[in-house]
Parts: sequence; C-alpha cells; structure tokens
Amino acid sequence: MVLVGVFYLILAVPTVLMGIGAHKPCTSNFEGGCGMARGLAAIFSLLPAAGACGLGIILAMQLNAHPIIARKAPTVVVMANLLWLAPAAYILFTLQALF
Repeated sequence: MVLVGVFYLILAVPTVLMGIGAHKPCTSNFEGGCGMARGLAAIFSLLPAAGACGLGIILAMQLNAHPIIARKAPTVVVMANLLWLAPAAYILFTLQALF
C-alpha cells in the first residue's frame, strides 16, 4: 500500500506542475507559440493524471479490503475517494477546456 502511495505521488506532482503551466496566462503570444505550448502541456498533463486516477482507485480498493482501518478512521475513506476523484475531475475539466 505504501509503494502504491509513493507511485501516486510521483504521478500527482507532474500533473499539478503541468496543470499550472497549462492554465497560467501567456505573457506573449509570438506566432501562437504560447497558446500551442499551453495546449500541449494540458494534453501531456492528462497522462500522469490518468495514472494517478488509476492508482487512486487501487488505493481505495485496498482500503475497502481492510475494513478495520475504515472503521477506526472514517475520514480515511473520504480521502481515499478523493485520491481518484480529483485526478478524474481534472481530466474531465481539461478535456472540456481543450475541446
């Protein structure tokens, strides 16, 4: 479970960094280069976001396999669901913005 969490962080950090780069305003748009770079950053940020979504689902499934943890810490269930819902929402919003 810890190993999956580490891989989740490895995928979540580039998603956040590329997402910030894709949605910050351009300072100059010389021949459309800034807009194109933002679009490419948004497209490339979808790959680690998809991986983070998949790993978040795996972490939530592992938590469901251990109901003792869920009984002792009910907020863990909410956090486990946010681990896959947040990247999934990012993917949907980014795809909506691109197309």
